[in-house]
Amino acid sequence: MTRSIESFFANRRRAKLIQKPLTDEQQSLLADRVWAYTKLDHPQRTKFENCVKVMFGERRWEGHRDFPVTDEMRLTIAGRASLMLLGASNYYFQTVTTILIYPRVIARSRDGHTTRTVGEAWPTGGILLCWPEIIADGISNRGRNVVVHEFAHHLDGLDGEMGGSIPFPKRTDEARWHDVSHREYQRLVAAAERGEATLFDKYGSHNLAEFFAVASECFFEQPVEMKRIHEELYDLLRVFYQLDPTVWQQNA
Repeated sequence: MTRSIESFFANRRRAKLIQKPLTDEQQSLLADRVWAYTKLDHPQRTKFENCVKVMFGERRWEGHRDFPVTDEMRLTIAGRASLMLLGASNYYFQTVTTILIYPRVIARSRDGHTTRTVGEAWPTGGILLCWPEIIADGISNRGRNVVVHEFAHHLDGLDGEMGGSIPFPKRTDEARWHDVSHREYQRLVAAAERGEATLFDKYGSHNLAEFFAVASECFFEQPVEMKRIHEELYDLLRVFYQLDPTVWQQNA
């Protein structure tokens, strides 16, 4: 089968997914799990729902060690990730190969040492997520969003490396991102070392890749606060994502 024929049938399948409306139950779940859903204007809401339907139906979903994956899980994850795509053109995270859901914190053992995490993004396209953490993100209102965090890593890695060096249409913006993100990263590192309270999760002080992922969480979860405290960084993420989430929060 040639690539053009594959694309033809893929587009037909996608069109069918998009044409089928979300049920009232699905819309209610999205309103409960995605804070900005009911704040979107009509064009954004339509695009958001289309993204959700495509991710829900096209992506490969698996549960770790036969953990049962439910429609609730798929819809919640697809909903939180789809907010990130509202400024994108014809992109539905089709470069994500598998979304693997864990029933508990993800543990890794190596050389007698165990590390624990609530999510991972693999260079090969896999996304690993801890379901209890996803639920906790929606309850605690702490500005955390592990789905956004890991999908931001995935976007960061589309150029072949996950290092926090995201692409921009203009070279001037790429240069600004390098300067501003490095300065803000060092600011977070210094605050973490002093034990100071910060808007950004201090996990972002690990490296520039984690800083981009943490900043993306804040951009989508606490946009007004981020714009007030980190205006230059917010403006660059607005250019990158082609979105201004402050509008959603102001409509809350």
